[in-house]
Amino acid sequence: MSEYVTIARPYAQAAFDFAKERNAVDQWLSMIGFMKEVVTEDSVSETIKASNNSASILEMLKVISDGYVDEYFLNFLRQIVENERLAVMPDILEEFVRLKDEDENILKAQVVSVEKLPKNEMDKIQTFLEDKYQSSVVLSNIIDTDILGGVVIKTPKEVIDASIRSRIDELTDVLKS
Repeated sequence: MSEYVTIARPYAQAAFDFAKERNAVDQWLSMIGFMKEVVTEDSVSETIKASNNSASILEMLKVISDGYVDEYFLNFLRQIVENERLAVMPDILEEFVRLKDEDENILKAQVVSVEKLPKNEMDKIQTFLEDKYQSSVVLSNIIDTDILGGVVIKTPKEVIDASIRSRIDELTDVLKS
C-alpha cells in the first residue's frame, strides 16, 4: 500500500459500509475500479492536475462515467473531488477489496520462492494457512531469486520467513556479535 492508505481508509470504509447495507458490494467494487482506471489514465490525470476547479473536474468525471456509475457513487465521488483526494482512488480500491475479502473471510497470501512451486507444495501451504487463520486462502506464487531457497509467506496478518537468505542473515548477525 502507498502512503495514501491513511487517507483512503475512511473513504473505503464508508463506501463498503454503504454498499454492504444495500447488497451492492460487487457493484461498488466495479464502480470504484472503473473510476480508478479513469483517474489514473494519463490524459484525464493531466487534466485533473491542470484544473483547480472541483466543479469542472466533477463534471468531466460525470460525463466520462455516464452509465457506469449510479447517483450514490456520484455523491461519493463529489466528496472525493471536493476534498482533493482523487489521487487516493487506487488506494481506496485496494482498501475496499481488503474489506470485501475480510467480510467474506478470504485471506490473500503470497508465497515467495526461488522458482515456481509445484501444485502439491502450494496445496500444503494453502492447507496450513487455512487451518491457521480459519479462512479461505487464495495464494499467488512470486519468484524472487534473492531469497536463495526456502519460502517467504506474506499475508495481511504476518510474514513467515523460511528463506535461506534470512537464515544466512541471522547467522551473520550471530557471528558479528
